[in-house]
Amino acid sequence: MNFVQQVNATSASVAATVWTVAWQSTLLAVVVAGVAWWMKRASPASRYWLWQILILKILIMPLWVVAIPWPNSDVPRAPLTPNAPRVLTRTSARDSLAIEEMAPLSDEQISRNAPPGDLSDESENLSAVSWPTWFLVIWTVGFLGQCARIVYHWARLKRVLRNASSPDERLDALVREAAHKLNVAGMIRTVLTEFTISPFVCGVIRPTLVFSKEVVTSLSDAQLRSVLLHELAHVKRKDLLFGWIPEICRLVWFFHPAVHYAVYRMRLECELACDQLAMLHSGSSSGDYADTLIQVVSGECN
Repeated sequence: MNFVQQVNATSASVAATVWTVAWQSTLLAVVVAGVAWWMKRASPASRYWLWQILILKILIMPLWVVAIPWPNSDVPRAPLTPNAPRVLTRTSARDSLAIEEMAPLSDEQISRNAPPGDLSDESENLSAVSWPTWFLVIWTVGFLGQCARIVYHWARLKRVLRNASSPDERLDALVREAAHKLNVAGMIRTVLTEFTISPFVCGVIRPTLVFSKEVVTSLSDAQLRSVLLHELAHVKRKDLLFGWIPEICRLVWFFHPAVHYAVYRMRLECELACDQLAMLHSGSSSGDYADTLIQVVSGECN
């Protein structure tokens, strides 16, 4: 077996596993979507963990999934007759030599007898590449592209944090107050940036609140408190840590629509769960809280 055949065999096994995981995860996503609809009156945190478990299941499913082999219709199969008698024939040495001369040469014999540097070998090897091998090549390119996307966003984040400044006393006091209400342990770093961005929190080991100076100066204390409670709710819920599970799953299964839908629903329920915690501790009505979030997201802070 040459190199191309070995790659084709490995790719066929991988493709069989991918196909099995793809259709099984699609069925699971449909079931989870039905259960989430049935749990529409439950808390968003419960639905969040429902989608999180599905994503974790899809991520580790290839470790124990039983692949279904692809049917090969090109190779004819003789009918099975368990009770058929076995017929033994005796051939002479001359007949055996004639049969060997008429038998087609194997791939190894052809490659061994072919002259070195034959250009036909490269074209035959390229045409011998199976579609699972091409799928594996395309997946590798897409995987590297997703990794490049993560590196790009990480570089942008480092740029924002590098050019950020320390908060003023007003914002620092509101952060300590919000952290105390949510009982968030540990040091919370807060920075201000000149970029016009929505507030967000980043960092697994040491969470960092990033605020735009325009947002801080334009919101009242009550509105800013609601925004702080929402962002610190992510820290309390450990969303920065568990958020890597869907990111890795989407990195591997970037071509799977069910994975993108599950990640979207999980993040939606995550934001709703943080909104619930923020409204519970801010004391503001749902209408005032929604107006604050719309004002911040739409950039209408002036």
